[in-house]
Amino acid sequence: MRGKSANILKVVEEVRDLLKDPAGGIVASREALGEAVSEASHRGTESLTRGIAALREDNRELRGVWERIGDELAGLRAAVEALRGEPAGTRLAPARAGAPGADTGTDPDTTTGDTTTGATGSAHGEPWGTTGEDTMG
Repeated sequence: MRGKSANILKVVEEVRDLLKDPAGGIVASREALGEAVSEASHRGTESLTRGIAALREDNRELRGVWERIGDELAGLRAAVEALRGEPAGTRLAPARAGAPGADTGTDPDTTTGDTTTGATGSAHGEPWGTTGEDTMG
């Protein structure tokens, strides 16, 4: 038994010496592990930095789009408010008077046109159509 115990103690002593060895022991393993962790951390940080930069650029582009949409919406709101401010009669007056170029509300297929004078009249006899001779009808 004593021979086996001595042999085991010898092996344990060799393992201790290997672990203490600066070139291949725990210290070397710890240093190698530390370098690997440091390198992986550096790569991860670089990757995150690139990703964040890309997200910031996308965010800037989206802000620009939203600003343009907001400006267009403000313009549309101003136009709607301007139309609301006009009395309804002023918007309908040209069509009622039969002014040239006014929308008479008739389908283009139902109107007859005088190509020599440019006057139009309604085939259905709407009262707002003109005949070109300052008469209704």
